[in-house]
Amino acid sequence: MKNQERRFEIDLLRACAIASILLLHLSGYMGWAALSDLEPYLADFGIGLFCFISGYALVLGNRRITTIRQSLAFMGKRIARIYPLYMPAIALFFLLFHCLGFYHEMDMTPVAPTLITHLSGAQIAMATRLSPIPTLWFIGCIMLYYISYIPIASFSERKRGALAVGIAVFLAFGLLRYLCNVVEYRFFFYYPLFVVGILASRAGFGAAKFPKVSIAALLLVAASISGAILWPIRAELAELGKLSKMEAAFFAASHLCFVVFSVLFAGWVACAVSTRIPGKWRDRSVVVHVSIASYAVYLFHRPLLALLCGLVQNVLQLGAVGEHVVVLGFGLPSMMVACVYMQRASDKVTNWLRR
Repeated sequence: MKNQERRFEIDLLRACAIASILLLHLSGYMGWAALSDLEPYLADFGIGLFCFISGYALVLGNRRITTIRQSLAFMGKRIARIYPLYMPAIALFFLLFHCLGFYHEMDMTPVAPTLITHLSGAQIAMATRLSPIPTLWFIGCIMLYYISYIPIASFSERKRGALAVGIAVFLAFGLLRYLCNVVEYRFFFYYPLFVVGILASRAGFGAAKFPKVSIAALLLVAASISGAILWPIRAELAELGKLSKMEAAFFAASHLCFVVFSVLFAGWVACAVSTRIPGKWRDRSVVVHVSIASYAVYLFHRPLLALLCGLVQNVLQLGAVGEHVVVLGFGLPSMMVACVYMQRASDKVTNWLRR
């Protein structure tokens, strides 16, 4: 996306999403026990934001898809954008965590089916039979969302139509799971965020048009209430190891409400902030560069953090203070800069593939 076409509110949301994911995994690598209770919230908020942004951004460039040729072109563009960085990420995860067992081991057996499933982007569709690779499972989920967007863009022109088709697609995947035992639960959990992003984009919400402060206040209160409800249920789940069906349903509903309300509130804040930042500051801001790097950071942050933390903790043995100085002061900024250049190189490959 060219600078004049960028939406700063979307850049803000991407930056917030990847910051949540980084904070989540940094707490594990750095041993931040104080954040352990917040890890599920950070994970679902970050992934939920990415799903919302995906739905929102798809409408901007692909509002209508009316033919099979357009459908194939749509998926071809998505694949050309995803795979130049995704394939080396799979290779790095496999080599570092499965073959070498560096820092923490990830068992990817049976190897051939696991790699083929991930290379085809079918890891969430086949997750009931093969365990998805941590972090990289999201690519399989977003691929299914891209496929589900085609009927939404084909059979609906208005917001109500998009919602109706979105619900029909959700039920179709639910039936597929019931009959064939395919499609993992995370597809269903985050799918409402994807559809909400589509609806928000079709409604024209953005920095130029967003709800009043009173609506934002209600979203914040709703997110706080649903988050407070989740807290004791999570504690019980951790202690007992299981919930009854009614408790599990209540937990899932409360969890989804928290994520939806939190993402919508974050969207409102991003729009409000975007209107108050002069345009000349936006293109050069750190937020834009973090947004550009966000996809590459998502794919590579775990192996890069494992390499860096393994070196600092096991080889250099710098102690807690030295470890934080090196990882936070040198490692994270270096990773961000490297990922910006990786994304730019990937964009060149994508443009070449699209010719």
